[in-house]
Amino acid sequence: MLEDERIAYWKYAAALATNRHRRLELEVGDYLKSHDAPELRALVAISIPKTTMLEEAEKAYALRTNSITTRALGFAHSVTGNPDTGIDFLHKANALARKEDNGNLIVATSNELAIAYQMAGKYADAYRWASWALEQFTEYGMNEEIRRLSIIGELVYPAMLIDRAEAVAALIDSLTIPEELHGIPSVEGIISTLGDYAILQGDMDEALRYARINFSNLSRELRAYATFGLVRALIAAGKDAEALEIADSTYCSAYHSSKAEKLRSTLALGMALAEHKPNEAIPYLASAQSGFLSSLSGPYLAQATIYLASAQIRVGRLDDARSTLGAGEVAINELAESGWLLLGGTSSESQYAWDLWNEDSTPLELRFLGTRKIRVRHQTKDYPMRWCEILAVLAYHPEGLNGERLSFLLQGDDGNMSTLKANVSRMRKDVPVSSRPYQIELPFTADFVEMDKALREGRVRDALELYHGPLLPESDAPFVVELRDYLEETLRQAALSSGDAEVLLSLARKLGDDLELWEATSQRLSKNDPLLPLAKAHVKRIQRSWGG
Repeated sequence: MLEDERIAYWKYAAALATNRHRRLELEVGDYLKSHDAPELRALVAISIPKTTMLEEAEKAYALRTNSITTRALGFAHSVTGNPDTGIDFLHKANALARKEDNGNLIVATSNELAIAYQMAGKYADAYRWASWALEQFTEYGMNEEIRRLSIIGELVYPAMLIDRAEAVAALIDSLTIPEELHGIPSVEGIISTLGDYAILQGDMDEALRYARINFSNLSRELRAYATFGLVRALIAAGKDAEALEIADSTYCSAYHSSKAEKLRSTLALGMALAEHKPNEAIPYLASAQSGFLSSLSGPYLAQATIYLASAQIRVGRLDDARSTLGAGEVAINELAESGWLLLGGTSSESQYAWDLWNEDSTPLELRFLGTRKIRVRHQTKDYPMRWCEILAVLAYHPEGLNGERLSFLLQGDDGNMSTLKANVSRMRKDVPVSSRPYQIELPFTADFVEMDKALREGRVRDALELYHGPLLPESDAPFVVELRDYLEETLRQAALSSGDAEVLLSLARKLGDDLELWEATSQRLSKNDPLLPLAKAHVKRIQRSWGG
């Protein structure tokens, strides 16, 4: 019998770590009927899939606001269709966990940020946060195998969507999933991801094996999730009749299920019908797309969007397909071609939808704030630093530059025209650049150019959202160094002038040990804000490090 709130919490947490929490479900449920127990309530809310998850997490947060309840509320928002709100709460919970040096919570919130970013269609951010979660898991010396598998699942899946599968291939090959772990909700994700990886590798027998494991073992609450995975694998394996039979059965039985399960079963049925009965498939796929748009779930929205556009193409409705792709932009914008084909299938219509999407989007995207990514027609690759520097200079000077000026901005007085010409010549195979003047010949967007424009127009929040770190942080090209310093200092001054506590806090976190920003943040946060102690602690720590 549970008597003490703290004992109840840790007993349940221990059971959760070893997948024995369902044995305590009735006992814990009875306890919560007569006790507030906010931490326990928060933990229970996010550990057992129920329609009351968000309601219970909100109640726990209202009863007591701390790292545990903030984390639960963030996770609940993320998986119930509001990932942007979830991301905000999870960042707060992660900051509180860092302040407490709570390794378990740091890892948990980092992994859940990966989930939230994935739901928001921000697959590169999801990959980064999952990588960080795995790194912290190792650094804190944790040995919970179920948690490790969950993190790996959240790392591998977005890696496949953004064409980074090779980076995690060794990790995947080293995995084994003991049979006793089959059916555990937190492990089903890695099993599903291993099936997706098998599809990507063309091993359909292995993909079906993993899909059938989940289908045979998952609970009633996740039946549509398991069906969806099996239908995808069957379609990929060319077993369309079996896929349709299973999808149709689950669609009929999902009438009394949760909204998320209904949407998954609707999408599965639309996918199963898409190739042979596209006109019948379109209403189901359109309903799924609409549902996943209103309750945002990135990969599912991407699949609904690609399959719907492909079905519309199959029946000759190209304008509708274009509109469909535009409507689902938030979920497909970061997909590499490998991710597109994984989610949308390898049919000629899916490939045509890919071409249609590329045709209607900006051909060249430069993402140089805190990273160096160049995406040409939705193919993202790592390019040499010098190429990035050349494109940074040219993007900031869209009217074009002569060779001497470009060389000076890149290398100062030591510029070498022969080296510049050789670099541009090699770069042209991927990115068209003219030489008289040197000018980018594709329509393009560049995050640092957009940030500069936002600052000039006084849109501080927009500029802050674009700022993921210094411009090409490893570059020492004169122009890049000057623009890097200008953008950061302009953003600092704009944030300080705004007096907006959220803006100040967000930028303070991004810049790290900026005393002026942390002081301004601590002055602007309300006395009841749980992040105020964190801000004050930063101020004291920075002052101590300066000897103040």
